[in-house]
Amino acid sequence: LRQTVGASWDALGRMTTFVEGDPKTELGAPAETYRYAADGFRWLRAGADGKATLTLRDAQGRPLAEYVVARGGAGPTLSREYVHALGQVVAERTWTTSMGTLPKVTFHHRDHLGSLRVATDAAGALADAHDYYPFGGEMGPVASSSRKKFTGHERDEETGLDYMLARYYPASMGRFLSVDPGFDVQPENPQSWNLYAYVRNGPVSGVDPNGREIRFPRGTDAIFIASMWTTLDMAAKADRSGRLQLALDRLIHSPNIHWIRPGESEHGVPLNDSRAKDGTGTGSSFEFNEDGYVDADGRYDSPVELAAHMISHMEDMDTGTLETNAAKPGEPAATEVKAVQMQNLTNPQDPKTTYVQQPVPEPTKVPEIPPLPKGREER
Repeated sequence: LRQTVGASWDALGRMTTFVEGDPKTELGAPAETYRYAADGFRWLRAGADGKATLTLRDAQGRPLAEYVVARGGAGPTLSREYVHALGQVVAERTWTTSMGTLPKVTFHHRDHLGSLRVATDAAGALADAHDYYPFGGEMGPVASSSRKKFTGHERDEETGLDYMLARYYPASMGRFLSVDPGFDVQPENPQSWNLYAYVRNGPVSGVDPNGREIRFPRGTDAIFIASMWTTLDMAAKADRSGRLQLALDRLIHSPNIHWIRPGESEHGVPLNDSRAKDGTGTGSSFEFNEDGYVDADGRYDSPVELAAHMISHMEDMDTGTLETNAAKPGEPAATEVKAVQMQNLTNPQDPKTTYVQQPVPEPTKVPEIPPLPKGREER
């Protein structure tokens, strides 16, 4: 990232112009100009040379294709296509004027954070390799055939900024250029108080998928995730039937991707089950309370019990069979019955029996007004 003079934002807090230069010798000139679609995602990126890049995106803001329009050009020309799988870019097709109509195909190999580490060509030969500093700056030469680099976000080569959908992030600073629009703050965690900070200063374990919140890929957070998997393992070992261990083994070896983050909820709560219902079972988010929970009846659910409860919900999420509604008023959902049964496998001496949905009250009936006595009817 070069020395920055300033930037401008629109009324919705989206950067529209990035200005760079040496403030000691010049006022700076716009390096790039940005425009956004109605869904809030960037569709145009124009450089100082007049060349503009138009990006076609899906509903989640992921790039599908890029078109280039040169100054005075006849029209947009396809320059890049992205191939997605399991929520990440796995391959790219790029076109250049010297290549004619045949695209260059590269395959991406990413690390646990989704950062591009190695790209190979169609023959399997190494195309380029990448090493990163903790906050995303690249070590050594940075020439690359792909813009999808640190944690899978687009890196604008003209400015060095990472476009993270809601905000822009310069890896050399390790801070966002604007405050967190999602206000992802946990009062008990001082690292979350700085709304410019990147993933609460934990870049080796957390990612920010959209510029609004921090997420921890499974098995990466050195503090929370490590202790959480310890608790899950304790829950599996507490079950003598082996049912929990079987479910946990399936989750560990599942090709699906899930996110797990700390929270204060009653137990492992799916935060987004929309993808679980279509059978894919991927892309779900869970909160997990490692301190245990006291329910409305005064019963203390231990962390091991909550871990078992969470394993059950994760299994249903992973297989795309999570149910959210009860079959009948007053009865818990089938997925909740199963989760409580799994929870009780860890504590058969004191099983939980009170977690049921309350009956839906009958609608209040308006009392009928008795008729007036005969001869006193209103006139």
